[in-house]
Amino acid sequence: MKTVPARGRQTRRSVGPEALSGSSPAKRAQILEGAWKVFVEIGLSGASVDRLAEEAGVSKPTLYKYFESKEAIFLTLITEHVRSVEGGRFTLKASMGPPETLLKELGIGFLTALMQQRTLDAFRLLVSETPRFPDLGPAFEAAGPARGQKALVAYLDELDRTGVLAIDDTTLAGQQFLALCEGGLLRRAHTRGERPSRARIERIVASAVEVFLRGYAAF
Repeated sequence: MKTVPARGRQTRRSVGPEALSGSSPAKRAQILEGAWKVFVEIGLSGASVDRLAEEAGVSKPTLYKYFESKEAIFLTLITEHVRSVEGGRFTLKASMGPPETLLKELGIGFLTALMQQRTLDAFRLLVSETPRFPDLGPAFEAAGPARGQKALVAYLDELDRTGVLAIDDTTLAGQQFLALCEGGLLRRAHTRGERPSRARIERIVASAVEVFLRGYAAF
């Protein structure tokens, strides 16, 4: 007697968060954009694969050709966004210009990206979902913040080595600079819905750069 495979059963392969080889970039983007709308509305925990597929306008079998799970979709969305936000802006060299100019450009770009609605939504989702999905936090850090911090530290090491600044702990100094730039804006954006104007961002960053350079000035 011949055994007939059950119709409609899908075998889910472990493919990680990236699209499978040979798949359509347009279809992949369609799935991701539809999934993002669902995640923002009801979170990762509340979303079902059926709902994700429906919002994206694809079948479940099609969705599984691109991603192994809803967690893989969520992780892809978060990591790709933070990589686009980082965008190499933290990679600085002393030869590119004066520290005041470069740090101002970095700070303005950092704050502008941080205040994007998609970035704010991503932070909100990470805070709420990481306790249930503990792999999300480390993946987010590795995709963006850790990479940016490493590049900033390399620049500060160069400034210290050449005597432009005097910094004992460049890792701590990098964290301090970004904290000075952020200045509580992220908290107020989440709790009060406040979004700073471009002019306010520029004022905050200018002050942060002045305080930072004075604090680490080489005498």
